[in-house]
Amino acid sequence: MSFGNVALNIVRNWRAAGKLPSLRSQVLIWFGASLIAAVGGVCMVLYFALIAQTNSIDDQLLEKKYETVRGLLPDEGEREFWIGHEVSEDMVGPRRFFVRVLGPGGAVLAETPGMAETAPAGLFRNRSPSTPRPIFATARTAQRGQFRTLVGSAVWADGARSIPATVQIATDTSLDDGVLAAYRWTLAFIAVGAVVLGLGAGWFWIARLLRPLEHVTDQIGALDLNQLGKPIETVGFSRELARLVHQHNAMMARLAQTYAGLQHYADNAAHELRTPLNKMLLELDIALRQSRSPEEYREALSNAAQAGRELKGLVERLLFLARVSTRQTALQAEPFAVGDILANIVGYFEGAAEEAGVALSLQMEQGIALSADRVLFQRAIVNLVSNALDHTAKGGSVVVSARMNHGDARIVVRDTGEGIASEDLGRVFDRFYRSDHVRGAIGGHVGLGLSLTKAIVELHDGRIAIESTLGCGTSVTIDLPGAAVAERLGVVA
Repeated sequence: MSFGNVALNIVRNWRAAGKLPSLRSQVLIWFGASLIAAVGGVCMVLYFALIAQTNSIDDQLLEKKYETVRGLLPDEGEREFWIGHEVSEDMVGPRRFFVRVLGPGGAVLAETPGMAETAPAGLFRNRSPSTPRPIFATARTAQRGQFRTLVGSAVWADGARSIPATVQIATDTSLDDGVLAAYRWTLAFIAVGAVVLGLGAGWFWIARLLRPLEHVTDQIGALDLNQLGKPIETVGFSRELARLVHQHNAMMARLAQTYAGLQHYADNAAHELRTPLNKMLLELDIALRQSRSPEEYREALSNAAQAGRELKGLVERLLFLARVSTRQTALQAEPFAVGDILANIVGYFEGAAEEAGVALSLQMEQGIALSADRVLFQRAIVNLVSNALDHTAKGGSVVVSARMNHGDARIVVRDTGEGIASEDLGRVFDRFYRSDHVRGAIGGHVGLGLSLTKAIVELHDGRIAIESTLGCGTSVTIDLPGAAVAERLGVVA
């Protein structure tokens, strides 16, 4: 099993036990496993490279000795003079050589003195006569230690005859064993030192890299409701952490804005709910203060009931807006002719418009159909037309238009009324929002109409936009998807 698998199993076991260690510990575990694997791999490569190098040197010496002995055997005169010297010259010293020449049937033709006890014939590998090159091998004996051996072919001259012979050469590698043992200890010392030093340096650098994260954690923990929008500084942070902090700052800014809007919404809701509630209580207090006639009691109760109905209507609008905003209202989509709905709405408001001295008109392309919730669509347009009439002075005009726009139904409600100031334009869709010069000027409005309209449009995956110039008028544009010519949706326009 590799060190990487060991580290992976450790982390998995911690996770399974629900005791996942700190990020610093996890990184250090992976770093330590990788460091141990890398250092161990390098040490093994160096160690086996040294073994290969020592074997290569031994093989070169063996082959040189073999070539010398093989060159003497075919010449009987030279052999008799030199063979004793060649097989016995390296009997002393740290690197001894043993030479044996075997004839047919394994008969010993020449041999280093004492070789039978030190390096018997069974120590050497068997060589096939068809093998042209000498065979090298490493052999070990329990009593004499380790040897590097060579087995090669030769020709032994015996008068006029040439006898095939086998040359066996062995060299004592005890010196190599000592060098390798010392090298192993050196590598072990270096490896342990490198791992310890690497882990120490890794712990230090990991702690240094994680210090900004701990700083961010402390700052986040210190935030309260009054500091939601306070940004966290990113000076000296890494690119990845700075990006995370930027996203956190942006999220907290949105949260602070939402919280401020929620506070504003709660204040306005309390104010708007208090108005009809106070009216109801006032009527009841007046009725209870002294004895009155049945007609007076009936009038007081009627006024209290009217205030109760206003309160109920406001609560229902708030609940409806909450359900629509969170998409908890199921759409009852059905195809219908847009022109019929708009004509009915314009007809409904014609009397009020005429009484207010405002010209109300309808301009639209024929044959536009829409697949949407008919009731919600009608409610959204009613809100816009009612709002436009309320903010348009006598002599002004309100125009409701509809046309196809790239597969969407575009409905525009345009008026020539008082308009909206630029500083208020971005907040007109907020719940209960009314500009200061409008607040209290128009009775019966609490600032929910545009919020409801926007929620209905977005529930249909549509878009709503508003343009206005103070003193010149306002234009509200709605784009709803799913529009088509009436025939395609099976609607009679």
